[in-house]
Amino acid sequence: MKLLVVMEGNRLPVGSAVVEMRAETPDTLRRTTEDAIAAGTRHFGVIGSDADAATIASVASRAGVRVAIAPPSNGDLARAFALAGSSVVDRLVAAREYPIDIGHVEGAWGRTTFLNGVAAGAAVHGARATRWIVGHRGPVEVSGRRTVSDPRASAVLVCNGQFWDGVAVAPKATPMDGVFDIQVLSTGRSAVPGLLTAMARGLHLGRPGVTRTRTAEARISIPPRWSVVVDGVLRGRGSFTVALTDTPLDLLI
Repeated sequence: MKLLVVMEGNRLPVGSAVVEMRAETPDTLRRTTEDAIAAGTRHFGVIGSDADAATIASVASRAGVRVAIAPPSNGDLARAFALAGSSVVDRLVAAREYPIDIGHVEGAWGRTTFLNGVAAGAAVHGARATRWIVGHRGPVEVSGRRTVSDPRASAVLVCNGQFWDGVAVAPKATPMDGVFDIQVLSTGRSAVPGLLTAMARGLHLGRPGVTRTRTAEARISIPPRWSVVVDGVLRGRGSFTVALTDTPLDLLI
């Protein structure tokens, strides 16, 4: 269940009307947002997952409206902005506005928007999973500002934010820096515990088998069998492209 809360009025004075709209699917959520904007709404409060917030962002950024989010307290977007336990209504009324980057990802399975990140290969199992290395070894090439390749990679991470699965895997990234932090990870089975331990501390970037590049757009070629997870949601398998949108999202923090 997705929940979209809309606060009406441009200045959001205390006592503004609150309208709650429920949407069962991303398409319904997108249409609901479009209808609300067409009716004059300029401020949105979103209570839902990172993927829900990204769906709203794909419409809101083009219309120039402002958004406050209240993702789950364990969500990666919530961690990036220390939003756990805060009130979405309070932020709509009094918060500062931050323009954050929005990403598009597209593969043979379709096209969608993301705010936090994309994981492929072993990375879809999470930052602490014991299955991290099982069944995932293959050629990877990232073609962006520069080309990065590994014939026996295990995983790829495309980070717009700092966190993935609750871990600061991109400690030098922010969703306001105009680039993705892309990491290609390659490690043998015996080295997996050390890699994941270093990830948990944000100290893995200098380790052997970790290659990093920063770019605003890239084509990422991966084995056809590799799954692709976008903002925590499984979207499909195989190669994909990523690119930042031209218009950032005005996020209220």
